[in-house]
Amino acid sequence: MTAGWIWEVQLNRTTRAGYLFSSRHADTGMAMAKAEQRFGHRLQPKHELSFYQGYFETARVNNLVALGTASGFVEPLQAALLPPTFEQLRNLECILANARGIVPAQTSAGQAFETPAAAL
Repeated sequence: MTAGWIWEVQLNRTTRAGYLFSSRHADTGMAMAKAEQRFGHRLQPKHELSFYQGYFETARVNNLVALGTASGFVEPLQAALLPPTFEQLRNLECILANARGIVPAQTSAGQAFETPAAAL
């Protein structure tokens, strides 16, 4: 798929799928043709959604921390986002535990954190 990626979910009696593509690289007609070529038959689209993808430069402002999808990545199935969300929570826990609940204004992105004994 030259303009994006396809996801598929196998169910008991059917398969659900979607094609996430960049409108900078394909229009809807081209995307449908590519998806039909990939699946080998005509497709009847159920929904077409448009959104602007982006990310936040700063995931923390004062006492507010964005985690998971709130930190800026939209993923249709949400499954791929679980491990990064848990990692973000673990890192936040380490930062708060090591700082005894008071986080300095600047926390280095590459900083190594000690895992608190309670988390082991």
